[in-house]
Amino acid sequence: RGALIAPAVLNEMGYRFELVHVDTESSVDIARTQAERLINEGANVLVGAFDSAQSIAIAQVTEQRGVPYVVNVAAAPQLTEQGYRFIFRNFPRSIDLITNGLALIKTLLTATNANPQRAVFIHANDTFGQANRGAMDRLFPAANMPFQLVENIAYDPRAQDLNAEVARIRAARADLGLVTTRAGDAIKMSREMV
Repeated sequence: RGALIAPAVLNEMGYRFELVHVDTESSVDIARTQAERLINEGANVLVGAFDSAQSIAIAQVTEQRGVPYVVNVAAAPQLTEQGYRFIFRNFPRSIDLITNGLALIKTLLTATNANPQRAVFIHANDTFGQANRGAMDRLFPAANMPFQLVENIAYDPRAQDLNAEVARIRAARADLGLVTTRAGDAIKMSREMV
């Protein structure tokens, strides 16, 4: 919504600019090409993309070209840990997402008197999922969670279904699934679980 209302609000304040939308088509190569094209056409700042891998590609272009880049969704920590001078983050890193997520799970379990014993961590095998897997591997052992993490299950976000992954969840006898996913994958997973 901010992107939709910003042009009118900022123009009323005397700032003149044009907001240009492009589609990265969920492709690292297209994200890189689109970033180059936008800069060549005069873009002064780039904002996006949703995906960490695409954002890394865009960051490489903007750093090379000296154009500011605002990361507004991607959580992979390497985006802002490479020493780039033209990148700005307003979205939490994977380590922050997992830290906050584990704390919220503790709160939820206490509030509901739930007592799961076994959990699995399910994540996409892309840059975002791997970054969250790294954060989970680092944080879970010291998080003092009231359940055991029995398995990490990676899946391909291009998969047509997640039947095999849900079968692994069942085989692990998990009471709880900790999930790093996108909406479409969550829908596929939920349907298979039901």
